Amino acid sequence: MLLAYRTLAKARLFASQASSASAKNWEAFAANFEAAVVFGRSVTFHLQKELRSTPGFDTWYEAEQERMRADPVLSLFKDERNFILKQGPARLKDRKHVLVETAGTVEMAGELQVKVIRGSPWYRRSVSILWEDFKRDLLQRFKPLIPRRSPRRPAPASHPGTVATERHVHFLDHEGFRDSPALDLLQYFFDTLQVMIQTAEGRFSSSTEKSNDGA
Repeated sequence: MLLAYRTLAKARLFASQASSASAKNWEAFAANFEAAVVFGRSVTFHLQKELRSTPGFDTWYEAEQERMRADPVLSLFKDERNFILKQGPARLKDRKHVLVETAGTVEMAGELQVKVIRGSPWYRRSVSILWEDFKRDLLQRFKPLIPRRSPRRPAPASHPGTVATERHVHFLDHEGFRDSPALDLLQYFFDTLQVMIQTAEGRFSSSTEKSNDGA
């Protein structure tokens, strides 16, 4: 296996740790992100070191360098790697988005009405019964105008909402990339390096093995 594969694997590991860092832990995110950039930029150095003596590699790699210079994402990470090693932390902006998901409850209530029919004629009823009937009749007439009060019920158990914080990190000083997630750009960078390593391995690693066997 080419050394460049192992270097790229380390870069991907640091990128994964940056992605998994808590939204509250900026230092962990930044440290892993910067390590991913540095190791990613080291891939081409290790590829050259291992295959430089292979016939035809220098010509092939010159064409690859021109292609990398023309790719704005690869140029971005070249600049960031130089900035990190020579000047300071990566130039990133942390944009946090808080997501709140609430859970509600639905309460259903029913009402049962009972109508009492008294069997005795009115003139045989007692005064208290007549008064109660009068009040009941009066209440029924004016019931639509009286505000209804629901029977007191125990308060339902609270269901707190789910709160989550998403992290969206962007580059500050690169025109055209300020709205692109830095981790997505890093993934593109790694995938491009992966293709380069595979191409170099298919073209030159067999020649290297033959040279070593001959030695």
